[in-house]
Amino acid sequence: MPCQVGMTTDPQRRRREWEQDRRVRNLTNWRIVDEASTKTEAQRKEREWATHLGCNYGEGGGGPEIAHWYIYAFEYTRRIIR
Repeated sequence: MPCQVGMTTDPQRRRREWEQDRRVRNLTNWRIVDEASTKTEAQRKEREWATHLGCNYGEGGGGPEIAHWYIYAFEYTRRIIR
């Protein structure tokens, strides 16, 4: 099953966004896998977790350097690319 790793400062909001994203089907097993106190550290952990789990990821987008960052992962059955 494909999986995705990402990072956010607001896990509940980000999960809702993924659940509403019509390109991702059947999102399951949403979990926080790590935390970081800087964006730079979160980006490093995001890459490491994606490699470890064999998941897709995208370099983190906007957000402050100093914040409480969460690294999350989830699985899905398919992703529609447009």
